[in-house]
Amino acid sequence: MGMTGAGKSSFITLCTQEPLEIVGHGLSSCTSQVMMHTMTCNGQTVHLIDTPGFNDTVRSDGETLQELAFWLAAAHEREFHLSGIIYLHPINANRLQGSGVRSLNAFKRMVGESNYHGVILATTRWDEIAPEQMHLASQREQQLRTKGADILQKGGRVVSLSAGRHDAMRIVAHVAGRRRDERLTLAFQRQLVDEGRAIYETDVGRVLFEQLETDHQQLQGRVEGSQAEILKLIESGKQDHLTEVLEFQTETTNSLKPLEDDIERMRKRMNDIREQWEERLRKEKDALAEAEKESEEKIKQKSEELTRLHAQLRSPSPSSGVGRNGSRQWSSPQAPNFLEPSDGYVPRSTRSASPSSTYSTSSSGPRSLTPNSAITEAGLLREIEELGHQQDVIRSWKQIRPDSRRHAQQPGHNAAWSVVGTGLAVAQVVAAIACTVM
Repeated sequence: MGMTGAGKSSFITLCTQEPLEIVGHGLSSCTSQVMMHTMTCNGQTVHLIDTPGFNDTVRSDGETLQELAFWLAAAHEREFHLSGIIYLHPINANRLQGSGVRSLNAFKRMVGESNYHGVILATTRWDEIAPEQMHLASQREQQLRTKGADILQKGGRVVSLSAGRHDAMRIVAHVAGRRRDERLTLAFQRQLVDEGRAIYETDVGRVLFEQLETDHQQLQGRVEGSQAEILKLIESGKQDHLTEVLEFQTETTNSLKPLEDDIERMRKRMNDIREQWEERLRKEKDALAEAEKESEEKIKQKSEELTRLHAQLRSPSPSSGVGRNGSRQWSSPQAPNFLEPSDGYVPRSTRSASPSSTYSTSSSGPRSLTPNSAITEAGLLREIEELGHQQDVIRSWKQIRPDSRRHAQQPGHNAAWSVVGTGLAVAQVVAAIACTVM
């Protein structure tokens, strides 16, 4: 968990040693962005859960919190338990005050005091601190200890993530090594599932909902004020500023709609949320399947074009020279292995030669590679590789979804995952509050 810029993605990459790739070509609009990254630590399988952050440019904070409610509630209902929660805090951030304090308080509300023993507050971005700033950075870490004193008193820890993967793995090993009876059920989960609360009625939901209502009331007041001003301008015949006031009213009215949508989302209970998100997930799976099919068809098409090009290269072609007996001579380069038609995507790293150095002139055989055909062949190879890479990303993206078969629980079996909640957005909620409560 961690606010934007805290280094959550970097932490996951350090642990898994795999880059976090973004699926493009229209897939970035997929609704669900909760992802599961699996790794091994000290012989244990550990799942790092990654979720969307708040203050997103394409989705509202209310929608993000609703998705978190859906996944956290589903995990609780299936008895998937968290081994711990890692809250990432950038050490190069300004003093922990204002929005930072509110963020930490929101984090505590979502987790609940009974789970503080499973919390690790990890400071990041130490590599960006200049030597002369180390004293200031140490003061900031001490301030985090002070603000999180109640967490520390109940068994939580503050650690410095300063030595790259070594520190990251040490943190994961500590969390994953907890006994089963030490695993966590967040206050947010209990309130949603066991107590049947709507999102806005939960401890963390109240913080966001109250601010949404405050913002809505302020905007509504501005709309009403602009309407009164418009009437005065019309009655007085002073219409110099009428266009400006009308534009302000339109802009303010448009700003009300996202807030109203978020308020409506926050009022929903789990049955409605579950139905809505299950339908979205079905659509998302269909989109992934369609993208994968399209990628396969394009690879097949380009591979067939490459095969036809190879066939043309193997057909005889007159050379510019003439033999002693007046007959035509034929050029005869040998086509290298990597130009043979393949069944699909072959990574460039597995090829032994580059197109520019493939063909040479000899005395007999198929025609030589012309500059134009070399460009065509190189372009086809590049397109096939790019399509294959896209296909690899789609398949990986499907695998790291929490609802994939790879992670699905068998009916009738209880599961206690060794899950480190790096992304279950406790601190991502914090990002929303930092943006809306200030």
